[in-house]
Amino acid sequence: MESLKRTLSFRDLIVFGLIAMNPMASLSMYGLSAFRSEGNPILSYIIAFVAVLFTAMSFGKMAGLFPSSGSSYTFASKGIHPTAGFYAGWTMLLDYVLIPGGCLLGASLYLHVLIPAVPLWAWILLVNVIVLLANYFGVQVAAKFNTIMTVYLLFAIAAFLGAAIYYIVTNEALILFDTKAVYNSDTFGVAPVISGAALAIMCYFGFDAMTTLSEETNTPPKKIGKAILIAISLLTVLFLATTYVSSLVIPDYTSISDPETAISDVILTVGGQALQLIILVGMIVSYVGLSVAVQSSASRLLYAKGRDNILPRKFFGYLHPKTKTPTRSILLLSLTSILLPLSSNLLLLTELSSFGGLCGFVLVNLAVIVHAVKSKQRSGWLRHYLLPSLGFIVTLYILFGLSDLAKIVGFGWIIVGTVVYLASRKFGGVREHHPMEPAALAD
Repeated sequence: MESLKRTLSFRDLIVFGLIAMNPMASLSMYGLSAFRSEGNPILSYIIAFVAVLFTAMSFGKMAGLFPSSGSSYTFASKGIHPTAGFYAGWTMLLDYVLIPGGCLLGASLYLHVLIPAVPLWAWILLVNVIVLLANYFGVQVAAKFNTIMTVYLLFAIAAFLGAAIYYIVTNEALILFDTKAVYNSDTFGVAPVISGAALAIMCYFGFDAMTTLSEETNTPPKKIGKAILIAISLLTVLFLATTYVSSLVIPDYTSISDPETAISDVILTVGGQALQLIILVGMIVSYVGLSVAVQSSASRLLYAKGRDNILPRKFFGYLHPKTKTPTRSILLLSLTSILLPLSSNLLLLTELSSFGGLCGFVLVNLAVIVHAVKSKQRSGWLRHYLLPSLGFIVTLYILFGLSDLAKIVGFGWIIVGTVVYLASRKFGGVREHHPMEPAALAD
């Protein structure tokens, strides 16, 4: 059977991770994180960073053991059992299918604000075509596209930080170094900070997508985990910097009239309409980039399921002979992505996507532990048992803290998946595949 083409460098992998996690996520969520943490959003981001590290290490560990495009599907299959792998892949598919639709709608809404003469549906079609073309002609094309977008996003964030710092140092009522922006003892509470961390951790969703490119990178499998940690660390620096200066510009979070638009007030205050335009374009770029990254990841997940005959191999296991990309899966996802924003709203799509991602995280953390037990690992208890256990507990806690609507739809999706799985085994001739042997467990 044909295989995916290894063309991505270590840098390409990191850039892909940055785009998949959205460098501007903390800007759009500033007001909400400030309110949820009751004025301590920096502490919430630090806790979220530490929490996501546990799961990131689990993904890196499994990517080193089983370098496959299936990501959570492959890791749960090899680490626990093929049935667990199916459910990991099925729930992550919900995440991967919904996010591109939400991104299309988000980018199109911002474009419609810039040029209202063009109808929203036309922007949705145009953005969808751009995303489709970026992925259809090979992962290297998508990588170049991601690099260009990352450069602009870093420019936009730098412009925001520069304008904010200039505003602060030229305003006698404000100071650039204020410990209250990091830790506000007047409003501090453990519960609010943890609640803020549960929101902040969603800014990191997408790092798992890096492991779906395991079969398309020249990076040694054991270094994929390193790429994940670098991407997460870089994003954390950006998240902390933008949140810190925003907290300095608005020292009292209770003065924010609308948490959902708080960052717009900050941007207009420090940089006026010129900065607002730069950031607006940045939001569009980030949504398009995220859509490209997630569609790419979803197509690799479908390809892995097709290759293993979990889904119809003739369709989902197909690779284009020239581009070596799963073009049929890409076209299917493109169609799905365009139907969702035409019939849904951004808030609903965002809310529902969290369920699938967290389910995948829970199972991957569990896979590290189970695989270590099966392999009778007695050394490296920190890497093999403690850290993935902490990742398992944290992600499970956040999963059950989601809204009732997200949980209802999510568990409904699992029920549908159960029907699909049983039907495919009975009528589709699907075989339980056995874990391939890893080269080594540790390091």
